[in-house]
Amino acid sequence: MNRLLLTLLLLAACGPAAPWPEEPAPICLLVPGDASEVPGVVEGMMLALDEVGGWDSPPGGAPFETGHTAEGALEAFHLCQHRGGRLAVGPVAPGAVRTVLPAAGAHEMVLLVPRLAGPIDRVSGNVLAIEAPVERIGEEVARQIQRRRLERVAVMREPGDYGASLVRGLGELEEDLPLPVGSSADQVPSARELGAAGVEALVLVGSGDLATSIVGLLGERDMAGVHLWLVDWGMQPSTLAAVPAGAADRVHAVAPAPLGEGFRRRYASRFGSQPGAAAGAGHDAVRRAASAAAAVGDGGWEELVSWLRATPDSGSAFGRTSFVDRDGLWVADAAWPIPYEVAIGPSGPYFLPAPDLPDQGPRYDAPSPGGLAP
Repeated sequence: MNRLLLTLLLLAACGPAAPWPEEPAPICLLVPGDASEVPGVVEGMMLALDEVGGWDSPPGGAPFETGHTAEGALEAFHLCQHRGGRLAVGPVAPGAVRTVLPAAGAHEMVLLVPRLAGPIDRVSGNVLAIEAPVERIGEEVARQIQRRRLERVAVMREPGDYGASLVRGLGELEEDLPLPVGSSADQVPSARELGAAGVEALVLVGSGDLATSIVGLLGERDMAGVHLWLVDWGMQPSTLAAVPAGAADRVHAVAPAPLGEGFRRRYASRFGSQPGAAAGAGHDAVRRAASAAAAVGDGGWEELVSWLRATPDSGSAFGRTSFVDRDGLWVADAAWPIPYEVAIGPSGPYFLPAPDLPDQGPRYDAPSPGGLAP
């Protein structure tokens, strides 16, 4: 791709604020200095930047450093608009997304976010997202729990806005399914205590390391009746490898469609770890912005929106995606959250997108070095 077609202003909170560059900035990349609440998303962006022209020296622009706050992201968005921005990629952190969304509706420019954050009542037509709001993952988890008629539910989550947003999604179905939340950011009850107390469904919002340790407890007597739900970045090969014998039918997950094998290989080669869905969302947001800039050229923001909505992406981290209207939100179809079950294959357990058969499409597989079944 021609690097001159894309101007990226990197907004990174890694030091004191730098002067905003005087050059025009048609496309801005809004990146926080600390993206730990959405693991992998900045790495995914970096991988896409490598593909479209580079992170260190964006043509026609210069780095602009902002703070760690939602207010800093809002200021960066306004500065991008002031410099002639037609499309902003980001922000990343849920709090920053919620703060910037109303401003995006008031300006004649496109906002392309890796992952929406709610609660969201209304999103203007110039906002698109790769991943749906985290609350939608919570809603899908709640539906899966309801289908199994499990009543005693608890949530264990690591501190941060991501877990709080997912819990809000669980709570939106309270009238149909009471979901007592059994955790807090400061005092998370142990899984063993929850199992001994008779909890039937345990929703775990945490890293692969935490998920691996909890999954390994399912073989214990107090945990014999517990169904465990993993979310997104907890779906790691190490987690699958820790599933005790006879417990596979009690391990479930909700996440976007599986990442493509090619993207997983490139990410693992670049960063030495397996990517989660957030990494794919960060990658696709930058990739889509670059593709739109190349196709539309000097066209206005309306042309950018029209092109993005109408044009599929065959090089997506998820394989192939198109933007679709879901409940008033324009999101990538392959990144909408779906349920997974654990199946046992010849090489071991793997996450199977439900209700697909094992031989349909890619799957997460623990024994495979790349994380996917061959």
